[in-house]
Amino acid sequence: MTADLAAGRIVVGFSDLPTWDDFRKSPDGKDFLVLNAKVKSSDDPSTLGQGMGVGLHKGNADLKGKVDQALCTIINDGTMTKISQKWFDEDYTLPCKQ
Repeated sequence: MTADLAAGRIVVGFSDLPTWDDFRKSPDGKDFLVLNAKVKSSDDPSTLGQGMGVGLHKGNADLKGKVDQALCTIINDGTMTKISQKWFDEDYTLPCKQ
């Protein structure tokens, strides 16, 4: 999408803020601006949920349990917050649900 913007094939794009931050720091993005838009899911998480997702095959409860436990470990010990702040300049950590 950002390549299409820079090449003039499209005139607008919709994405998360970290994508735009990275694009605007690049030479191709220097002449673009970001308009903040409210997305219904951010105002009402029941619409599209909240946070990020991990795709797993249905019925793989063992793997789901391992992923959930690993995520809870790094959420509870603060690692997730450090990673989020390092890569996104914000803390997107949600509470552990186990």
